[in-house]
Amino acid sequence: MPVLSTLGAATAKAWGFLQQVAAAADPYFNYVTMLLTGNGTNGAQNNTFLDSSTNAFSITRNGNTTQGSFSPYGSLWSNYFNGSSYFTNSSTSISNFGTSNYTIEFWVNTTSSSTKQIYYDSRSTSNGSNGIFCGIANSGSTVFMGNSNSVTINGTISLSSGVWYHVAFVRSGTGSNQCAIYVNGVLDSNYTDSYNYSASQNTIGGVAYTPQGANPALGYLSNFRINKSAVYSGAFTPSTTP
Repeated sequence: MPVLSTLGAATAKAWGFLQQVAAAADPYFNYVTMLLTGNGTNGAQNNTFLDSSTNAFSITRNGNTTQGSFSPYGSLWSNYFNGSSYFTNSSTSISNFGTSNYTIEFWVNTTSSSTKQIYYDSRSTSNGSNGIFCGIANSGSTVFMGNSNSVTINGTISLSSGVWYHVAFVRSGTGSNQCAIYVNGVLDSNYTDSYNYSASQNTIGGVAYTPQGANPALGYLSNFRINKSAVYSGAFTPSTTP
């Protein structure tokens, strides 16, 4: 049976994939910009990704990315990445943050905590091209975020394989340490990011300009979301429902 999910958003300027649960109770559901219900016309194989929102974005599935019932919320769902599978979208409205606030968040359960992995990347070339990327480092399995091909910040909390973690990168306001990394709602590190982002590439599961050639995702991602606002301003408890 197909697993219902959405590749959607919490505001009109967001992108990601979310479990579709009790949509009527979500005050932002009308602003979803991308919707993947996971019930494509492919014999219930869970490998067709059709945008059912009014935008009808084109979703390119590369490799054998599939939807499954394993998730941080129990027997619901997540997307599995095996090192040669990834999502792409080239909408210019997703990652062109400029110098404004942003939140990049997701649940991750890696199958290899000793390998550098890129979970999201908006760079179109190796020198950065005004893009942003984030993932986990191969030294200490800590979370990192970077831009212009130069790591901006490394976290301090190590991620173990086989465990679900909620990770959030947040830029809020201007000045020193206006950005934060949260792991499971706990402040991991502060950093300064005044970069002007204007990239239009969007890849989940690998490096945007060479997804299968460098640091691909290994494991499960769930409820990935990009939001052009600062969703979190301090320690928080990650939602226990999708």
